[in-house]
Amino acid sequence: MGGLRQVQAGAGHHRPGNDAAAMAEIAENLHRREITALERAELIARWVALQEAKAAVKPAQVAQVSSKGGRGKHGGVSAAARDLGMTRDAVSRAVTVAKLSTEAKDAAKSSGLDDNQSALLAAAKAQDPDEQVAAIMRAAEVKAVRVQVPKRTQDDELVDRLAERWPVITKELRERVRPGALSAPADPFKVPRHPWGGRAARLSPSRRAPCE
Repeated sequence: MGGLRQVQAGAGHHRPGNDAAAMAEIAENLHRREITALERAELIARWVALQEAKAAVKPAQVAQVSSKGGRGKHGGVSAAARDLGMTRDAVSRAVTVAKLSTEAKDAAKSSGLDDNQSALLAAAKAQDPDEQVAAIMRAAEVKAVRVQVPKRTQDDELVDRLAERWPVITKELRERVRPGALSAPADPFKVPRHPWGGRAARLSPSRRAPCE
């Protein structure tokens, strides 16, 4: 795992002191934000394995619980879910992903799908390593196609909404929206025309100066 501390523990090497240290490192790694879905699944699966190793130390107790319909082989999953604050289904999915073949995991990392839990779970449905790799590659092709499709922006959505409402926009609003539709400002030095013809500044006959 890139940037993660390697945790070595297993059902065949159960040592209480070592298990506690391994669990502490797992808990520390699980809180790292940069870990991928695959790395997270492997950490959770390791926690389950440690819990199963602890349960194997007490075979008589495990057999008694199993005979009563209790934990049995699911004891590690239940314990991990309780310890990590997760659901049993989430832990089970992590264990499923962690069981992927080495070839499938390498394919997921090289194709950038090691952080895609859905693709990893889909590949895990296949039992054969080659089929798992093929499933990963198919998911990678789908991902490549989606990346090529340009993502719509907020401006595109605004243009679409404006186009839908354009027929019902009033004439006055359309004139304001259309570029260049606003009239030029009036010339303050231009003398307005009189409503009866001529210029307003022209004097009426009664106010004209007498002719000499």
